[in-house]
Amino acid sequence: MLLADEYLITDLKQKCEEDIISKLDSNNILQILLFVEQHSNIISQPLLEKTNSIFIDQFDKIHKLNPNLEQEITMVPGLMTVIQKFALKKIRKGRKVHFVVDDYEESDSDDYIRNYTQHFYQ
Repeated sequence: MLLADEYLITDLKQKCEEDIISKLDSNNILQILLFVEQHSNIISQPLLEKTNSIFIDQFDKIHKLNPNLEQEITMVPGLMTVIQKFALKKIRKGRKVHFVVDDYEESDSDDYIRNYTQHFYQ
């Protein structure tokens, strides 16, 4: 992929990225994440987002597979910040709050009964 970028072979670079995305799993995500972040200036946004997403979603499993996870992440300057920003963006994007009036009746004492239901979508 690096050579495809260097020689401006965009089709080959795109095929390489698609191949990497198709092979991402919890066993290889750390190595690919480190590579992607070290070369983030030439990597496409979908590959960056996919690696970050899988890393966040499968963090517990990845941590069990990689006992030196913290040390490896700190080898790439700024990687922890990127991961934290992505995680926060994902949380904010997924959570929406809606208030719904379930019941609206006038009681004998002229008080109104309102039941609010809070829905969280993720």
